[in-house]
Amino acid sequence: MDVDSSVEEISEPPPSKPVKCTDAKIFVIVGASGYLAKKTVYPALWDLFQQHRLPDHVLMIGYARSKLSVRDIKNRCRDFCTGIGTERGRNRYENFWRLHKYVAGGYNSDRDNGTALARAFEDFEANYKKCDRIFYLAVPSLTYGSLAEMISRHWKAPKGCTKVALEKPFGMNKQSMKDLEELLDRYFQEPEICRIDHNLTLDLVDSIMSLRFANRFYKAVWNKENIAAVLITFKEDLGTKGRGNIFDKTGIIRDIMHNHMLQILSFVGMIFGTLN
Repeated sequence: MDVDSSVEEISEPPPSKPVKCTDAKIFVIVGASGYLAKKTVYPALWDLFQQHRLPDHVLMIGYARSKLSVRDIKNRCRDFCTGIGTERGRNRYENFWRLHKYVAGGYNSDRDNGTALARAFEDFEANYKKCDRIFYLAVPSLTYGSLAEMISRHWKAPKGCTKVALEKPFGMNKQSMKDLEELLDRYFQEPEICRIDHNLTLDLVDSIMSLRFANRFYKAVWNKENIAAVLITFKEDLGTKGRGNIFDKTGIIRDIMHNHMLQILSFVGMIFGTLN
């Protein structure tokens, strides 16, 4: 297992050493070498950094089985990150990656797999009285069980809260979904678990709600008397791009239809509710 935090030299000075009285956050991207991480997770964190919406004291750690470095991850994400076409943008991009480390390790519950990441936690948290840990599992759901056990046994925050974000799909069928829920309940409290579908954060998807309910014209005519049919098209201009392992085990139907597409359909077809 390796820990790497190397990045290229930049022109701006490093931040001063934090005072031991401030709260901090650690964000762990599990599956950092994968397609979802480079296309969605890291670019989202980069956008938050540009908007000054990240905590003042934060460390982002990529964790995966591949033997990589922070520089490797940075180069993989470059094509998916916006706002780096100017010199100022490139400098900020380098500053962003100064907040990162990369740890190589496995996804099973062997204690040896957790040692390097635990050491990275301890080194950072020594500067703070309180530090929360957030784990984003950008990996197939087949690995959730062993990762949940690892987080619970070796990586839970000793002086803060622990949160786990799970990507869809949750299991392969109804029974495996129930088994996964029971396993998560064994290691975490419900407020510690966040189940997400990253597709719902797309601007086009997010704007459907505003288009329907905040636009007085569309709100009035968006009903069965005025709409004959709804066609939802999902298009990608790329192949499997390293996602072959996921498609072989999960399949495109489970990966797209019962979460991405049905979520969008619910946005299109739901009835405007009222609060009592």
